[in-house]
Amino acid sequence: MKIRFWGTRGSIASPGPETIKYGGNTSCLEVRLANGKLIILDAGTGIRKLGIKLFQEPGPVKATFLITHAHWDHIEGFPYFQPAYVEGSKFSVIGCHRASKKIESIFYNMMEGVYFPVLFEELKAEFDFKDFCKGEFDVGDAHITVLPTNHPGDTQAYKIRENNISIVYMTDNDPYSPIFQKISFSRMAEFCADVDLLVHDTMFTKEEWEMFRTWGHSSVDAALDLATKAGVKRFALFHHDPEHSDQKVDQMVRYSREFIKEKNCDIRCFGAQEGMEFELP
Repeated sequence: MKIRFWGTRGSIASPGPETIKYGGNTSCLEVRLANGKLIILDAGTGIRKLGIKLFQEPGPVKATFLITHAHWDHIEGFPYFQPAYVEGSKFSVIGCHRASKKIESIFYNMMEGVYFPVLFEELKAEFDFKDFCKGEFDVGDAHITVLPTNHPGDTQAYKIRENNISIVYMTDNDPYSPIFQKISFSRMAEFCADVDLLVHDTMFTKEEWEMFRTWGHSSVDAALDLATKAGVKRFALFHHDPEHSDQKVDQMVRYSREFIKEKNCDIRCFGAQEGMEFELP
């Protein structure tokens, strides 16, 4: 299983000289299964460059989108995803609806003429939309499990397991939220137990979280508590605050490594960087 980060920022894109190392694009993660099948987690602004790369590869693009939720920073890059404009490309788009908005209508609506010059129905690619809010399903040889997260709206995390390799993508989640309590900490830890990689929201420091505790975003301490109790093998700080500079994220990574060391846990910890790629396990 190969992983590549295309967007690591939360809330809004934040390009500039202070965010070069970790990147300014919003959430997008590429997962390549052993057989080459492509899974795309979220469609923030980072998906634009992923689309350019895929457009340059031979043959039509086929992929499965796993959308955590429909907040702007997780879908706003989609209209700029080049393979969507290419005939022969095929995409399955999976996300949660629960309310009146189905995942299909969300994609259609954001490309209405008042918002974007190209209508969704003018795209040349083939799309299959599936509303999926809980349970399990398969994508090729990978088994996907869905879990709600503690964040405003219909939000969810995904666990991807292929053979004995697993990753949890749990962005926009507050393990200790005083407001959003869709899922318990113990259930989160069970969901993440022993995975090879946990990609988790670390938007705030502990002090910042005290000021924004109703936002449904995690402090780095809460995310570390989850990672250590779940016994994950790798932990990626993700969904970086748009106001956090590279220097600030570096500080949070150092803090995280000290936290893990004090807990006597064997976890490889790093800050997710735009363009970072590696293979699991």
